[in-house]
Amino acid sequence: MNIKEMQKRLSFWSMEGKKMNNVYNLLYDRTFLEAAANKVLSNAGSITAGCDGIDRYVFDRDFDYQINKIAEELREGTFEPYPVRRVNIPKTNGKLRPLGIPSLRDRVVQEVLRMVLEPIFEPQFSENSFGFRPNRNTIQAIKYLTHYQSAQSKYYWAVEGDIQSYFDTVNHRKLSKLVGRRVTDKKVLDLIWKFLRAGVMEKRLFKNTESGVPQGGILSPLLANIYLNELDQFVGHELGANFTRTQIYYRQGKGLPTFGYVRYADDFVLVVRGTKQQAQEAKDTVINFLTEKLKLTVAPEKTKLTHIAEGYEFLGYELLRRDMGYGTFSTSTYIPMKASKKALAKLEQMLDKATYNHSVIDKIRAVNAFTTGWCNYYKYANNSTVVFNWLSDKTHHLFAHWLARKQKSTIAKLYASNVYKDTNWVYQGFTLKRATTIKRVSMRQVKFKDILNPYLDEGLIVREELLVSDKAWGGSSKRRTADLRMTVLQEQGFECNHCHKELSFETAELHHKSPFKRYKNVDSANLRENVEALCKECHLTETRKFRMESRMQGNLHVRFGGEGEPNG
Repeated sequence: MNIKEMQKRLSFWSMEGKKMNNVYNLLYDRTFLEAAANKVLSNAGSITAGCDGIDRYVFDRDFDYQINKIAEELREGTFEPYPVRRVNIPKTNGKLRPLGIPSLRDRVVQEVLRMVLEPIFEPQFSENSFGFRPNRNTIQAIKYLTHYQSAQSKYYWAVEGDIQSYFDTVNHRKLSKLVGRRVTDKKVLDLIWKFLRAGVMEKRLFKNTESGVPQGGILSPLLANIYLNELDQFVGHELGANFTRTQIYYRQGKGLPTFGYVRYADDFVLVVRGTKQQAQEAKDTVINFLTEKLKLTVAPEKTKLTHIAEGYEFLGYELLRRDMGYGTFSTSTYIPMKASKKALAKLEQMLDKATYNHSVIDKIRAVNAFTTGWCNYYKYANNSTVVFNWLSDKTHHLFAHWLARKQKSTIAKLYASNVYKDTNWVYQGFTLKRATTIKRVSMRQVKFKDILNPYLDEGLIVREELLVSDKAWGGSSKRRTADLRMTVLQEQGFECNHCHKELSFETAELHHKSPFKRYKNVDSANLRENVEALCKECHLTETRKFRMESRMQGNLHVRFGGEGEPNG
């Protein structure tokens, strides 16, 4: 079955207003399931097991069995999701953030559900919604808002909306009814209900889930958008955020307020052209709709009415309209001070004295990944150049202190050594990138008009990767193979040990001839004679060869005690 063609049909039928009453069979279609599994397994998070203890290595080594089992259970209607494993991870401010980890098989089934449901609901969503949707992103949402801050627009008030604990408080019965408006296939609805009610396992204690969407679930963002699409439609068609130009002119002539609206997940902004009293009434109307119709609660401290000349924050940016005199205004976006301080706090955590055991190469790669991601997100801000200069200097000095202590040296000696070249820190060919290498980009260059339905358009589907600094890799490595990889590459002349294709550090994959988890001692697995650098294609070939040999010789679980992994 051609997945893209089927998704195109689903989306087209949805646009025609048809209800989907026979789509459950797609969930256990082999082509759909394999595509879903491959996507889930390619995600870095797949190395973490859910409640069933099965991680990527266990799932992948017996791939056909896992897929067949899921397909059979879905076909027979006996599939039951596991509870979500919940762990708490530390944030940069010292607090803990709960993280939900579904089992891999549940992630695969949720991905198949998303593959089927998203093409159906995407045509129904509002143009004002930008979060967790294909080919839409945060910067487009911010750009959309800046349109209302021009001198000509005269939108003076902004209602900043934030729904309290949104993903934990979605009403299950209301959500099921909303999904059922478009999808009438009872088997699909029953499966979604099972996921909603699967529960949470925390510290070996089971907790029922009476509300909310599955934590960490692949399907959760889509379900969340289906639920809040009700708010989008209310603001668009009842308040008038999506009124035609003629309707807007009519309201303005009568002294009635007009509105602009943008939502990203559970954050939204309603801008008002009218008096403060009219803006307050609009705010109360929206809060009442959320409370009465959707059974949600707004966060009082984050839901406020602000004059746009005072500035307000949305998706990490500060939006401000400045009076330049002579009746002209400047629409500006800024990096808030608290965002800069949070980034610095993360870098201080990454380069803390407790991390001196980390590989230098890993540390450089981790810091580079964080600063590059952070700066790429904020490069549209008017003050990005100034902030990037500040962050660059801070990072440079933090790394100098970290490296000096790690090598039991002094900063002065490091500056005089060969690891400091052209005002940069360079270690074994790896350079600590400065934040200033990311250049400011004007918000005018951001395009958001005429965003087509990605399932009807022939172009690529792009999904935004969010900036989450609390989850950023700090440079630790359980296998500590970063420096080993460089050593092996140098000895092999920077080429694949099998096909002799040219390799770089980024393209090389370290292959363990004898499976890594076969060793109790990590250092034994990383002995030089047990590792070689391969290209991605050769590494995949070796993994498949190992998998086939294991199947031919007998039960994998017996051979490795259920703890094996692909060769490498």
